[in-house]
Amino acid sequence: MAINRRLFLSSLASGIAGAAAAKAITPPQYRKMPDTDLKLLDNFILYAAGSHGNRVARYQHFYDERSASLLTEIDLKSGHIKRSDVPIAGSHYPFVDADHDRITILDQYGRQGAVLDMDHKFIAHLDAPDGYDFSGHGTLLPGTDMFVASLNFIDPQTSKNEGKLIVVDVAQSTPKVIDIVPSNGLQPHDMALSPDGQTLIIAHNGSTTNHRGDSKYRYLKEIVSPGLAVLDAKTLALRKFIRTPFEAEVTHMDIRADGKVVCCLQQYLNTAKRSRDDALALFESEFGQEDIMLAAVELGRKAKGISLSLPSLLVDLDTGQATPFLENKLYQRQAQSVAYHSSTGKTAVSYPYVNGLLLIAPDGTAEAMSSYGIGLHNLAGLTDLPGTPYMAMAGFDHDISIVDMRTLELVHQIRLPLLKTAHISARRV
Repeated sequence: MAINRRLFLSSLASGIAGAAAAKAITPPQYRKMPDTDLKLLDNFILYAAGSHGNRVARYQHFYDERSASLLTEIDLKSGHIKRSDVPIAGSHYPFVDADHDRITILDQYGRQGAVLDMDHKFIAHLDAPDGYDFSGHGTLLPGTDMFVASLNFIDPQTSKNEGKLIVVDVAQSTPKVIDIVPSNGLQPHDMALSPDGQTLIIAHNGSTTNHRGDSKYRYLKEIVSPGLAVLDAKTLALRKFIRTPFEAEVTHMDIRADGKVVCCLQQYLNTAKRSRDDALALFESEFGQEDIMLAAVELGRKAKGISLSLPSLLVDLDTGQATPFLENKLYQRQAQSVAYHSSTGKTAVSYPYVNGLLLIAPDGTAEAMSSYGIGLHNLAGLTDLPGTPYMAMAGFDHDISIVDMRTLELVHQIRLPLLKTAHISARRV
């Protein structure tokens, strides 16, 4: 087999650099595919917020004393990688607002968030009000300086324990909380703006009591009112609430160019504190004999419950109709991210613990596949690279792949530890 001289010299140089500086991060490795234009990637910077930042990258099982969150910034043109500690206990989604020189990272199910500038310099903490914690997601209201984020009622018991939205003015030198208003649902999580910027849609888990450890309950969560709250983006007043048809949490979502929402669902078998034999029997009764080989892996996570095979939903906000997509039960469990790809019109949904990827096309066709085909284990984060045929996809703990959404081929991969990264985001430069 002929040796590619450029790649050989590049790998040799990176090896020498690694020997000289042991903590250096391996440069991105390009995998050129037919009909690809990797120059399109030069216009983007990627961001990831790892919530296990106290795992030193070179020694995955060694903990140091720094905070648990780590912001990673990757320049796709130069390959430069910048990593900075974030002084909060955990992190979920990195919201990047270059116009205001702000990066906002919120803990998921924690009481604190952090605001940084674009150079990663810490500016201020954001604190959840008493009785609430952050659920990790937020967005900037169009044409304003107002960043809005979702707040969960801590330990909700009834439908009255609704969530809140915290509104923060990020234009001030020290971000200031302006208002706290109802989210109009239970356990708000992800959110997205309509294409015209007039509507804010918020995905609500809709769950209350957690039955962990109480074996008389088959499922872990008590689902009361899952669905989408449709709000006026200017006033944050409720226009309507669309309840989804499955008894499962609505966790993540994105909105398509046609205004329809794709959202993913979550529910768990309640295996905590059951004997292994009882948990295995419960697993088999839910999934069937054909999937029993998964049990050995899944029962290792039984304290957290075992995620069900559940569809993703295409929701028409005008009619409330929800179309389910369950293309492959094996690859559609433990849904994590939803991202719309603007150039092809496809919507992607990731499933970390089963290494799954669901693609829903504009014509209503769909397919589910293994993420191993795009070089990722525990696929989690997804983000569009607007104006290109590509989407960036990230493993929960390792690596980012650039995928051609026309062919579902891997065209570029960045090898690095991501330290429990649930979501990634992209900025055009």
